[in-house]
Amino acid sequence: MRKNIGKAIGLTMSALMIFGCGMAVSAGSNGSTDVKSVTQKEESSTDKVKSDIASIINDADVDKEETVYVIANADGSVKKVIVSELLKNPDGLDKLTDATGLTDIVNVKSDAGYTMSDSSYVWDAGGENIYYRGTTTNEVPVTFKISFKLDGQSVSADEIAGKSGALEMTFDYINNCKKTVEIDGKNEEMYVPFLMISGMILDNDHFKNITVDNGKVIDDGDKTVVAGFALPGLSDNLALSDGTDIDIPSSVTIKADVTDFSLATTLTVATNDVFNKVSIDDDDTVEEIEDKLDTLDSSMKQIVDGASELHGYLTQLLDKSGELIEGVAELDTYANQISQSVDKLYKDGVVYIDGKLAELSSGLSTLSGNSAQLNAGAKQVYDTLLGTVETQLKAAGLDALGIKVPALTVDNYAAELNKLVNALDETSVRAYATQIAKKTVTDKVNASESQITAAVTEAVKTEVTNTVKTTVVLPKVLASQNLTMEQYNALPAAVKSQIDAAVDAQMQSETVQSAITAQMATDKVKKTISDNVAAQKTKLIAENMAGTEVQTQINAAVTKAKDGAAQIKSAKESLDSYATFYQGVLAYTAGTDTAAAGSAQLSQGYTENITANVKTLSDKLKEYVAGIDKLNTSAPAFKDAVSQITDGAGTLADGTSKFYDEGIKAIIDKIDDITPVITRLKATLDISRDYQSFGGKSDDMTGSTKFIYRTESIEK
Repeated sequence: MRKNIGKAIGLTMSALMIFGCGMAVSAGSNGSTDVKSVTQKEESSTDKVKSDIASIINDADVDKEETVYVIANADGSVKKVIVSELLKNPDGLDKLTDATGLTDIVNVKSDAGYTMSDSSYVWDAGGENIYYRGTTTNEVPVTFKISFKLDGQSVSADEIAGKSGALEMTFDYINNCKKTVEIDGKNEEMYVPFLMISGMILDNDHFKNITVDNGKVIDDGDKTVVAGFALPGLSDNLALSDGTDIDIPSSVTIKADVTDFSLATTLTVATNDVFNKVSIDDDDTVEEIEDKLDTLDSSMKQIVDGASELHGYLTQLLDKSGELIEGVAELDTYANQISQSVDKLYKDGVVYIDGKLAELSSGLSTLSGNSAQLNAGAKQVYDTLLGTVETQLKAAGLDALGIKVPALTVDNYAAELNKLVNALDETSVRAYATQIAKKTVTDKVNASESQITAAVTEAVKTEVTNTVKTTVVLPKVLASQNLTMEQYNALPAAVKSQIDAAVDAQMQSETVQSAITAQMATDKVKKTISDNVAAQKTKLIAENMAGTEVQTQINAAVTKAKDGAAQIKSAKESLDSYATFYQGVLAYTAGTDTAAAGSAQLSQGYTENITANVKTLSDKLKEYVAGIDKLNTSAPAFKDAVSQITDGAGTLADGTSKFYDEGIKAIIDKIDDITPVITRLKATLDISRDYQSFGGKSDDMTGSTKFIYRTESIEK
């Protein structure tokens, strides 16, 4: 596995150097970071970039290839992000459907356009690939900060231009992309792994004694190419402690003696593709080894324990060998007595057992005859209980809450009663009671609609009359007296009352009343009346619903539902108890029937079987007596053999214990050390494969992405 990773890193670094030479030289001719010029250079270099690094960070099998160009300041901070996308069309389709989060999308290779369908882009591909570009303000998954030191003192990118001294330039990479994964049953946050490779071209007239801590320096005489790599977040993913032998860099530091410092640009590639190419077949081998070592460990422990126990048992056997010899002699004596007793056992025992079996068979037959009656009685009681519960539930008024009580049976009562309890939860009951109450209140308000309409109409008519009076009649009367409204308001009360009387007289005229009637008949006034009637009805409904009477009724329904749910639970518990009893009755009667049938067969066949078995026993005992005689003769030789085996077992116990401690256990301890790292590495590779796009893609697409960062020049 390490060889695979090392090979991928080496190839990628070589590719960066090729890419860096081509791009950095052209950048050196123009230090400006104008977006347009940078974009043009990036577009013109696209084919070269792909050909240079395709074998390392491109995937020919994916549906969508993505290159993210990050234009950065000299200190590494991001200025602009431009994303270039390639939609592959191997089947020559007329339409290609894509999903993206980019903006300012431009087709850079053809005139093909697109249409929007929901959140997707449907390109008019015409059988060709689609190349397009867009921008985004989203944070890139990996960023970096470039810091400078000159003669040990920190300086900014702006300050270092034109300076001389001992240079230390550091790329600190920050992984911003985390995913939650499960490791050994626990959720942990892990970074999406990226290989970061940063490169630059330095003029040998200004830079001497160049070194890089994690990378490569190539000097062609006039210029020096410097490339370094880092894997930010990988050490955290693998949970490597400071004491381990593995050092995974998260930064790159370049040192040099510099004169009149300037830097055209730096280029950085970020890719997770190298991780996607790493084979984890080795992991399967480790698991197999681990499984086999676990088996070996368990087996060796058993062997060690068994060898010790064997030695102990053989020691005891040796100690008891003398007693064994004496016991064999006694066994030889008693064997003949046992053989003679078998005949007496048959004569006395068979007759007694045969009689008792007949009594047992008769009793079980009587019980079996009553099984059907007992089962029917228990079922009748069960059905009565179910019917009683059903009747009580129907009488409880659940239908008023919109709940129907189903027919209860032995098979369905538990599920149906649970449904009723769930239906009586406070939220549902309160909602239903509120709905019923609102319908009742609404019906009552609707019944009073004619009175409401009359009252509203009268109020509107009064308003219309007052409007006619103040805006039409009063001004005409004042005009006939050559008075303005201001003069009218300043008149003495007695004079004003005379004018008001004239106004009132005019208001009663047929002309004015006809005008009021006509105004009341207009669509505008009719709509005003209709709107006010509706508003008044809504207000009355809301006031009644918020009133004490309605709320009391709703709360009473909720309380009743709670009580009903408790009663249903209690009824179910009672039925559950009887169900247990009922099943017990069925099991009992079934067992009785089986026992009755079996006892009859036993009684019938017992005598024949016992006769045959006793004869067989007698014949075998005669053979055993002969064998015991032979054992009695061989017992002393057996004691000598046991003594030799005991000595050998002691040697075996000592050897197996030493082999386990110094061999097997040491190997298993080493395997345990690397297993957690392999587990975490596998999880890292899994989340790397899941990260396929920065700008976005359709769920049914496969993708690959890489990031190319270019920093501004530093010049006097």
